[in-house]
Amino acid sequence: MASEILKSWKENADDIFAAQPEDRRVYDAARVEKVKYMLAETATGQKIIEWADKNGIEIKLDYQCEEAGAGGYYVPGSKTVCLNAHLPDDRMMIALAHELRHAWQGENGFCATLYKDAGTYLKQFRFIEADAAAYEMQVCAEWKALHPEFELSHFRQMCMDLAEKQKASAPDYLKGKEVLWAGFCGFFATGERKNLYDDGSIYAGEILAGLESWDGIPKVKTEYGASKDHQLPPYEGLNVEDKEKFLKLGSNFDGTDNYLKDIPLDLLTHEQFIGGLSQRNLDRFMTLHAAEEKARAKGNAGLKPIPRLM
Repeated sequence: MASEILKSWKENADDIFAAQPEDRRVYDAARVEKVKYMLAETATGQKIIEWADKNGIEIKLDYQCEEAGAGGYYVPGSKTVCLNAHLPDDRMMIALAHELRHAWQGENGFCATLYKDAGTYLKQFRFIEADAAAYEMQVCAEWKALHPEFELSHFRQMCMDLAEKQKASAPDYLKGKEVLWAGFCGFFATGERKNLYDDGSIYAGEILAGLESWDGIPKVKTEYGASKDHQLPPYEGLNVEDKEKFLKLGSNFDGTDNYLKDIPLDLLTHEQFIGGLSQRNLDRFMTLHAAEEKARAKGNAGLKPIPRLM
């Protein structure tokens, strides 16, 4: 019997969306437009929305995302961002900025793949999330200036404090980019974000067929099947070894500037950014790497690495 042909993640998500009651789809569409409008109130958010509309990025609300412990997610190649429907509007707006940055990354080939080894994958994942945190913080700062009553989480307040310190002593290459850089560095400086992704990013590997759980961690449950091994397009992913290419990760949405472009290249090999990989995570990622290689060997041996959930 011929092997089952899997739908793409996008096809599967669209089928689920089409089966939803019309009143829910109407309500969700109105809420998405409201949150997009809120995001566009900020200067950076307006550029983000312009980019998303120009590139046909869809936004769906996921009512099971809360159970997965996520504010949202993006699957490379899908042109679709899913947001936690249970978030209040202002937090959803910030999550939208974060996830649309992931969409920008994916559209430009900046995604995490198990193409080499555990350490390389983890570096990819860290830098990708740090860049999304940078734009999340830029939007937070602009929204807070417009709405002083907006309450910042511990992580966001820490980044804002770091940005204020940098404004007094930042080198010339960071002038005007202090908040972006504070968000990027803040991801690494506080354990609550980096440790979450280092230890929790194993969910990304659970896209592999047959991995119902890993080391006691349940498979991620989301409304649109974010952890299912639907056919995802192959990507080379973010090259953390070619620093010149890597620094393009910091380009802004309209391509007019880059907050990483003048950063000393050796800075990004600093232990702060690449260190601290535990043996537990090494064992996890190497097992997943072997599983992926085995899965790919059953199909097209020339297949490029599969991108992971972001």
